Amino acid sequence: MDEAERRVKETDELVRETVIRLSRSGSSELLGATAHEDVLGLRPHLEEALAALADIERRRGLTDEELARWRAFKMLLAAAPLF
Repeated sequence: MDEAERRVKETDELVRETVIRLSRSGSSELLGATAHEDVLGLRPHLEEALAALADIERRRGLTDEELARWRAFKMLLAAAPLF
């Protein structure tokens, strides 16, 4: 596994851990604030993973799993407000 593939996998694991943590959250008010902070915290990881996926695509094209990750990362990044 090369550096780009490792970065994508690590970001995917981070996103999964975040979703699991949020799913175990208590009240809906707390969930909203926590989700907002978590998505903002994921932003740099998502940007790096998308750049890594672009690098992979230039070299060999994306697998179905990588394409699904690309779509998920793009959706999460779109949800993160720009500051």
